[in-house]
Amino acid sequence: MKIVRKTIAVLIVLAMMISCGIIAGNTATISFFGDVDNDGALTSVDATMIQRYEASMIEFTKRQQFFGDVDNNGETDIVDATRVQSRIVGIKDGFYSVYELDTDTSIQNFCADYDSGLAMAGVPVTFYVTGRGFAPLSYEYYVDGDIVQERSGQDRFSYTFPTAGEYNMSVTVYNGFDESETFPFLYHVVEPYSTDEPVITSVHFNHWYNHYSCHTVSVDAIGGSEPYRYCYTISGRSDEVRIDGSKLGAFQVDDSAPQGEFRLTTGYIEANSVDTPYEAIHKYIPPEGLSSKDHDLTKYAELTLTVTVKDKNSEESTPYQLTFKNEDLPE
Repeated sequence: MKIVRKTIAVLIVLAMMISCGIIAGNTATISFFGDVDNDGALTSVDATMIQRYEASMIEFTKRQQFFGDVDNNGETDIVDATRVQSRIVGIKDGFYSVYELDTDTSIQNFCADYDSGLAMAGVPVTFYVTGRGFAPLSYEYYVDGDIVQERSGQDRFSYTFPTAGEYNMSVTVYNGFDESETFPFLYHVVEPYSTDEPVITSVHFNHWYNHYSCHTVSVDAIGGSEPYRYCYTISGRSDEVRIDGSKLGAFQVDDSAPQGEFRLTTGYIEANSVDTPYEAIHKYIPPEGLSSKDHDLTKYAELTLTVTVKDKNSEESTPYQLTFKNEDLPE
């Protein structure tokens, strides 16, 4: 579960995500080779700028250097300028095979083993971040404006909050062009507490919603008596649905679900993380307004993930639920 509520969505399940200086125009958004002036087209201006760069008449950002190297030989030079001129007149030979790249820098996920409001003063909390962008990525972490972990390739850090209260947290992700994106959020820490029953402190996914990839949901719990067992349940409703049993993974269909509703469950298992069964549920007929090519039920159905933890003495935690509707999903 995300520390910050950025409406996130789920796969079939569920739930539980810079710029640099410029020489000419906003070079931080260049996305295809040769377009060093970032005007969206290859022109003689691009070739001239590469020539002037090689002659040390102008400077390039790291992004310009990368996309100016159209033959991908590690150098931005007169040969690249010539290849740009050739491509302008329709000769494509000599260009790097990947013509256009998505290099936007962003944070795809930020989560912790304690949700905000469940973290205790004096207890280490581990935060995890998933960045996206041109490699190599590096990260820098702040608490109340102070650096707590300097820039490095570490995609996680641990921090012990000295007292209860609200803390301004942030992580900055840098891409290989030294461009960055900062993600701030408010994190609430409470006084230490104990419990005789298991308490779920966090349910989160390995990355924010992307319906082209499988999500792994992870659970953290404290209290009670270890070892724990975990039950994951996915439920929803649709009159136009079929279940592909070969793609359920650890889940199984609950036959007791009323017609028009579906309920998938793992029962109690030892694993504190499980892959959610993407593509396990398909619709026969798209709802009004959706293309027949859309096979992602989460685009219109309401889905609920329920997680429960049971300790060795069969004491159960309070169920932890995440519910997603189609308006929660990104465009």
